Amino acid sequence: MKYLFYRFYRAALFIRKGSDPELRASLFLSISIGMNVYSVWQIYIYLFQQNKTSISIPILVVFMIILYIVFYFLFHYKEKYLIIVDRFSKETPKERLIGIIVAYLYVITTLVVLFYAKHLQFS
Repeated sequence: MKYLFYRFYRAALFIRKGSDPELRASLFLSISIGMNVYSVWQIYIYLFQQNKTSISIPILVVFMIILYIVFYFLFHYKEKYLIIVDRFSKETPKERLIGIIVAYLYVITTLVVLFYAKHLQFS
């Protein structure tokens, strides 16, 4: 998870300089994990439950806010993100390329599974 945070941090730096990229990286990480939890829950309900209910959006938003608070203490409190950035900034070009590919695959997989889970909800 630390490496994924680092990749999101680097993307936040690339998109816009300044204005707390570590906060944007934590926000994106909490949103993506929230989407993953939603997707897994929807697929579980579709496959194993007779009652075809879904997670309500307010519950999902509260979950993402809780995740963001957890990530704040994991990455920001006492500037822990600087240790993570320092650790992963020493990557070789090959490691960097592999890391970028893995991060892209994570984001694409998250979105594909989210759309699939959303489709199951309406089926």
